[in-house]
Amino acid sequence: EDKHLTMTITMCSRSCYIVILLGLLVCLYGDVVRGQEVSMGTTLVAVRYRLSDGSDESGVVMGADTRTSVSGYVSNRFAAKLTPILLGGDDETNVGSTCVVGRAGSAADTQFLADALHLELSSRRRLVQKIPGTVTATAHLLRTMQRTGFEASILCAGWDHVLQKALIYQLDKGGTLMECDEISGMAVAGSGSTYIRGLLDSTSPPTSQQEAMALVTKCLHLAMQRDGSSGGWIRLVTMDSKGQKKHLIKSTHDMNKLLNKSEEPQNNSKQEYMDLKGFAPPKPVRSSSSPRSFSGGI
Repeated sequence: EDKHLTMTITMCSRSCYIVILLGLLVCLYGDVVRGQEVSMGTTLVAVRYRLSDGSDESGVVMGADTRTSVSGYVSNRFAAKLTPILLGGDDETNVGSTCVVGRAGSAADTQFLADALHLELSSRRRLVQKIPGTVTATAHLLRTMQRTGFEASILCAGWDHVLQKALIYQLDKGGTLMECDEISGMAVAGSGSTYIRGLLDSTSPPTSQQEAMALVTKCLHLAMQRDGSSGGWIRLVTMDSKGQKKHLIKSTHDMNKLLNKSEEPQNNSKQEYMDLKGFAPPKPVRSSSSPRSFSGGI
């Protein structure tokens, strides 16, 4: 009996050691996996404008780049980081808010949050007498979901039909929800935001939708020149009392056209895309009839 008891204790001890070792391996491997997850190293910009014609009409423009990366590898050059949540009034009421969520952080976490948020608001609208959601309710519901520990930094902006004005909310990774103040009317998020905060602080609030679109485009273009995790194209969404509209800026030609910069006319097939800007042009191919020289470099 003593022999069997000793063998049982020995086996239990070895089992405990194996369990502890497996736990340590899982923890170490989990850190490695989390460090290599798909990250939306991003530049998000939201700017609110108010018309200068004396009316209280306002709107908001939100923009983002399209690059998604895994560590130093660009996994997607044309990602959509602006997710529509509220699309305005339906055919019956013709009343409703427009709201778009800009996603930065873990791609998986932000996609789950956006899908769950859209599903929850759709269910509430069907169950509670088809009451349309608002930008404020969307932002606070998103804050409740974010407190579960998702790796996400989000901008929530749109036109609120209850308050009759444009709103911008910023939600950081810790779950803190902040409403953009009436004076500045601007918010940024993502890894590229540090390069454009000073520019936004020194800029007066725009007084038209065109000025707001030009400011957002300029900020994104400058951030994409410095931030290695931001790049690709520029996606814009404009929101006001009339609804929302999407815009896509693919090249510097489109950007200069939006910024009202004069440039020489060029063939559309030879547009200079932002992903290729800064690279040296390819060298001309030598003719087969010309002698090859080995004195220069390759």
